[in-house]
Amino acid sequence: MKLARNSEHNSGLSYITLHGKFMSVDVKCGARVVTGVPKLLFQVPFPVDVRAIVYCVTENGNKFILAEPVDRNRSLTVVLNWTAGLKH
Repeated sequence: MKLARNSEHNSGLSYITLHGKFMSVDVKCGARVVTGVPKLLFQVPFPVDVRAIVYCVTENGNKFILAEPVDRNRSLTVVLNWTAGLKH
């Protein structure tokens, strides 16, 4: 399981399983910690390495941003001073 995340206004945690399932579980903290039944939110649409995946959840828990891994064998071109090419 990836490190679970929670929001300020939500009493639950979200996490990603080893099989790429994005899950949510209600948690109530008091004298004892009580957890609900985990719920499947969605299947992550790409292969997941839970040790390296980066994701964010909005405060209300309705939107998710996931960083999709890239092929490390592909090159990346960085263009510096690209605004100079816009001048005629």
